[in-house]
Amino acid sequence: MVENCQIVDDVIELLEDRDRRIYENIFQTEPPSVDITRRDTSDNIDRFYTMTEEELSSSAHKTCLELLDAAAQINREIKVINDKFASSDFDVEKFPSSLPLKNFTLTQTGAGTGPKLNPFYKTVRTHTGIDLMAPFGSDVVATANGTVVEVVKSGKGLGNCVVLDHNGIQTVYAHLNEVEVRYGERVRRGEVIGTVGNSGTTFASALHYEVRVMGRGMNPVDYFFAELSPYTFNEMSVRALTGGQSLD
Repeated sequence: MVENCQIVDDVIELLEDRDRRIYENIFQTEPPSVDITRRDTSDNIDRFYTMTEEELSSSAHKTCLELLDAAAQINREIKVINDKFASSDFDVEKFPSSLPLKNFTLTQTGAGTGPKLNPFYKTVRTHTGIDLMAPFGSDVVATANGTVVEVVKSGKGLGNCVVLDHNGIQTVYAHLNEVEVRYGERVRRGEVIGTVGNSGTTFASALHYEVRVMGRGMNPVDYFFAELSPYTFNEMSVRALTGGQSLD
């Protein structure tokens, strides 16, 4: 019983961390300010054994009222968020919240954004995206509905590269082998736009993926919440952060 409660507490903690990052980094706002304090699980369980039936009933009633108040507050804050999006041009289908590779596993996580060791010059440089390892020729898919605003075929830099626009948010898919879309084409989430390659300046076959908002590079991991469990989200964040050397 105690172990199960601890597992639930751990999951809630991961959920809270993921939600906080999503609200802060993507929506530029604070998460719902509901704080249901979790005390040490073993103390809570032991306390119940010493309670009378009347005390247990009173405690349960009080907890239910607290949960109802918390649920009501969350509903109010969710309504505010929904109203905000309803009054704007936000389109969930055009929001890049999925992964650019199918059947993704954690072991494919490479270096993320930030200062990373460049494999060619052996100097620390700012890495503007995340490296996702995959076999040569693997399908690369659009992470949301969007329009192709740039197609580059080059043997340098990001190599063969596709840039999609999703209502002001841009996603970048670089070092491709084959490019399956053309400039101006509209694509849908999950549609194949190219294949993994090693074109341009890269150390190995992989996809270099970026998310840009108003031209500013964001942490792509924060945008993968639609497909990742809290545990996987947290683990991928750690791997991307601690990856010391990029592939490009």
